Amino acid sequence: MAESVKKHELSVQSVDGIIDGTVTATLARILQLVGDAIVIFDVDGRVLLANDEAVRLFGWHEEDFVGSDIRTYFAPGTTEVESTAFSPESLPFALDGSTALVTVSGAAGEPLALRVRSERVGTPTEAFVLVAAPVDNEIISNREELRTIEDLHRANKRLSGALHIVLDTLDSENMGQLLERVLTEISDTMEADGALIYLAENDGFHLHGVTE
Repeated sequence: MAESVKKHELSVQSVDGIIDGTVTATLARILQLVGDAIVIFDVDGRVLLANDEAVRLFGWHEEDFVGSDIRTYFAPGTTEVESTAFSPESLPFALDGSTALVTVSGAAGEPLALRVRSERVGTPTEAFVLVAAPVDNEIISNREELRTIEDLHRANKRLSGALHIVLDTLDSENMGQLLERVLTEISDTMEADGALIYLAENDGFHLHGVTE
């Protein structure tokens, strides 16, 4: 039975001798075959290694991607990046292997959403491995749609609560004027073209107001 390995240590199963002298070349090919951008940077934030996908994703910023400061690609608006000491807190993602969504500037200056994971690895020379991949536009669109629905849901709850309070404090003689004002407010708040209002009665919901 194979012995358990400590966290971050390389665990390899192979025929005896098959990886002797080929580990470096194998890892290099793996990095190039992986579809995600992979960057390794040191404790000073200096890029030590990057695959082709990382160069395509980030390398347009500088002629020499390897050797540059990793913060440059996640804080392009910061002009004094290289003059300040590197700190993990200066990056917009954690270095504990958790997934984060960050937005960077693309080659054409457009905002580019990335899914990023990064973690400290290696001893005695410590470094960080970063894996990044663009977030699918459909995923972004769906997330924005869900956020909009949640905003509308919260707005509906606020309007519903306000309406209940108003209805409980006004006499029935004011109902027509009240409904007209409420519908106008609902249409303006929701930026709607029109609004209808139904009130619950003993025999069900009945239409009590419609905007012009």
